[in-house]
Amino acid sequence: MFRKPHLAVAVAVVMCAVTSPLPASAAPAPLLTVGSNGKVTSSPDRLPADLPVAETAFTARTPISVATSATSKKKAPDMSLTSVIKRMAEQKLITAEQRDASLAVWRAAIKTRKSLGGSVGWALGNAIDQLSGMAHRGSVTPSRLNIVTLTARRNTEFFSKGVMPQPKQRVKFDGSDLVWQYYPGQGLQLQQLASFGIANGLWRVKLKGHLKALLDELVSLRSKRAGGSAWEYLFSFGGGTPPWASGMTQATAVQALSRGSQLLADPSYARIARSGLPLFDRPSPSGVRASTSKGPWYLMYSFDPSLRILNGFLQSLIGLDEMRTLTGDKDADRLFKQADPVAQAAVPNYRSLGWSYYTIGNWDTFDYHELTTGFLEELCRRTNQNIYCSNGVAFRGFLDNPARVSITTRHLKNATSGRFIFWVSKPAQVTVSVKTQSAKTVLSASAWVSPGTHTWAIRTPAGRGPLKATLSSDDGHGHTSSTQATIALH
Repeated sequence: MFRKPHLAVAVAVVMCAVTSPLPASAAPAPLLTVGSNGKVTSSPDRLPADLPVAETAFTARTPISVATSATSKKKAPDMSLTSVIKRMAEQKLITAEQRDASLAVWRAAIKTRKSLGGSVGWALGNAIDQLSGMAHRGSVTPSRLNIVTLTARRNTEFFSKGVMPQPKQRVKFDGSDLVWQYYPGQGLQLQQLASFGIANGLWRVKLKGHLKALLDELVSLRSKRAGGSAWEYLFSFGGGTPPWASGMTQATAVQALSRGSQLLADPSYARIARSGLPLFDRPSPSGVRASTSKGPWYLMYSFDPSLRILNGFLQSLIGLDEMRTLTGDKDADRLFKQADPVAQAAVPNYRSLGWSYYTIGNWDTFDYHELTTGFLEELCRRTNQNIYCSNGVAFRGFLDNPARVSITTRHLKNATSGRFIFWVSKPAQVTVSVKTQSAKTVLSASAWVSPGTHTWAIRTPAGRGPLKATLSSDDGHGHTSSTQATIALH
């Protein structure tokens, strides 16, 4: 559990690597904490958020099967997790102690699943199936055994309490600051980015002992990937099959480890941070590098080289810059310098009208726009490059000012169905009122709209008197605007 005497101050200054995937107007579900006494308590969730993830398609347990060739004379190897663990021990890839500890956790998970009924038994079974699937695909390796075992243990520990979390609700356990989250159909899953976000917060308030404990826990959960160390995710998402990695998480990890190395005067953390850099040199899907004409783009998701999310790319640069600044690492410097021109060229393409894009053509939510604004301002501070600085100012202006609105329609035919056309510069709740000279309402509508031009149907009255149209906006963050126009009828 986050140590109570320091909870408020540490969370207040934590460097959140990403904002909540929930809309700004929606409060996250309460944080659930499993106490050392076995009780589950709830409190407001003020911890850093993790990578944005949509609801998964995994809503029901499906049996795991292994396809074998009908003409094969050799029996397919047993790829159950139990057999995989035993085989690793036989091959001296793990110790007998590691084997026994992991098998004990796995057997406890299966035994507990059999004893549980209802939704909690179903949820634990889903987590078991996810890990079994990894074993059948050959993805449970010696370096991943720790995170696989801990995932099984935490799911068993939590669901045995009989508590069923809400979708995306987060969970912590006494004695640990790792953040877990519930995904329907996949059980509790470790949120690596959020956990490193807490580490950054502890660094800021210089809680050395607490920071060391968390970093040591995260270090023990790293996996070998793409010739280096990775902090992977073990759930399915967006077409990605576990385990997968994220450039945003990887950069935040090397950032937190570099900071820990400096604050704790322990060079071992810098060495571990350095082991996390090879992913930025390896292309997707093993690494997080995608090629462009100007250099590399560091991917949010290792399994999707076509998805270019600006906020994750900018945070990758910030993490690499922090590492090269604190440790003088030449590879971190090289990786930053290779990708910096790509980011500078991309930033202008991620703004239009009075708002920003999450990916080209897909508008940011308020939270993600605010996140990108902060990253631009941070890169401005670090590099003093005009692209970051000028766009940081512009993006901040989009946040702090009301939406610009205008009414395009100026003429309509009377007694017909027509189109009321208007324009708005940023996401906002828009309210439209169109009335006759006698104050009879012709159109009254309100909706949350994205930036750009919108068209609503309108039925005009008979006669030739002009209509009075009023268009108002509210961005939900204290900024309102309005405009009026006269629409001629003919």
